[in-house]
Amino acid sequence: MLAERTRHWRSVRVPGATPSRIPALPGVYVIADVLEVASLRLRVEPIYVGKTYSLRRRIGEHLDPWRTHNASLSRRLTAGPKNSKFELWFQVLERNEISKAEKELIKALQPEANIIRYGENNDL
Repeated sequence: MLAERTRHWRSVRVPGATPSRIPALPGVYVIADVLEVASLRLRVEPIYVGKTYSLRRRIGEHLDPWRTHNASLSRRLTAGPKNSKFELWFQVLERNEISKAEKELIKALQPEANIIRYGENNDL
């Protein structure tokens, strides 16, 4: 379960995130819309959860404005409210852990840009 995970999450802000700050290792990641007013975090809304064998490569693909592999996510990243900022959180995992971790995160967070949903009828 998610609560049992003890590995450290790291985050980077978008814009400003550079793939070189992200390890080229396997893991899971969450892209979130963060609403801030007067430096106060008023809302954090996860909008996408993903898994990859190279966090640096995959997150770099999301940051490339010319790639449209997920139209819903691309629209959200380019057309958010003026006070919205985006953050990427990532966690390095072993290759054999990433699929289960991604499913658990999607099930728990229900991000809007994920096409695949995991619920009661689609268990791990």
